[in-house]
Amino acid sequence: MNKHIAFALFLGILLFAPVVYGQPSRDTAYARILVTEAQDLTKSRKMPAALIKLDSADEIYTAVLGQNSVEYGTVQYLKARVFQLQGELDKAIAPISLPSASGRKKSGLMMPCRGK
Repeated sequence: MNKHIAFALFLGILLFAPVVYGQPSRDTAYARILVTEAQDLTKSRKMPAALIKLDSADEIYTAVLGQNSVEYGTVQYLKARVFQLQGELDKAIAPISLPSASGRKKSGLMMPCRGK
């Protein structure tokens, strides 16, 4: 009985390990394809289709890598570029929430003044 359990565990790991451990790389590879296609669509002035692809890439990168990744930032930039080319400048500018001046000073984000 122990040999059967060991074999079942081995078989399960062998079959399902690539799914568990390989998924993020497959997802991000697909997102890169979406970004490339969106850039081509933007060059062809097919903005609505480009935004759909960028939204899909945005969802993948947010889920897999998070919002502090270069890939997520790239998608945000490309989305803003599409809105800019459409003349929708209000959508191109994302609101940035910065901490207050006292919060920046406490966290070390306060830049020293250069000058006099």
